[in-house]
Amino acid sequence: MYLFVIMKTFLFLILLFPSFVFSSTINNICAYPQSKLIINSKYVYAQNLCTHQDLKKGNKNEDNSNIKMFYVFEKEQNLPFWTKLINQPIDLIFLNSKLEVVSIYKNLAPNSSKIVKSNYPASFALQLEANQSTSLNIKVGQNITIENQ
Repeated sequence: MYLFVIMKTFLFLILLFPSFVFSSTINNICAYPQSKLIINSKYVYAQNLCTHQDLKKGNKNEDNSNIKMFYVFEKEQNLPFWTKLINQPIDLIFLNSKLEVVSIYKNLAPNSSKIVKSNYPASFALQLEANQSTSLNIKVGQNITIENQ
């Protein structure tokens, strides 16, 4: 009987652990105004958008001068995006909760109401300048590292 309780507790912790790790990952990212992303040994700095208000508003700069944004969502899902409020072409990279690239959209037209969605459930979206995903050699299936202080 005692062994059964230990096994049941262990199984519960195993099932709970991934959501705990993911939650702490989000908290660590959102504790900073920007993220330092490592992509194929190159550093990319992007503004973090974590709160519902930030996510709804998107790029805060009227002139879109800082086009690099890192959108953080609490729940992994097929994420929809548009470029209606963005004045220049962008690349959009979707990442799952393990920071693995699941979808890439290159050179999306600005000021468009056309919705693009991640091909697989995602928890993060990285918005870059147009064609930057090509120059960084970002591929579906690769992992991106976050190095925040």
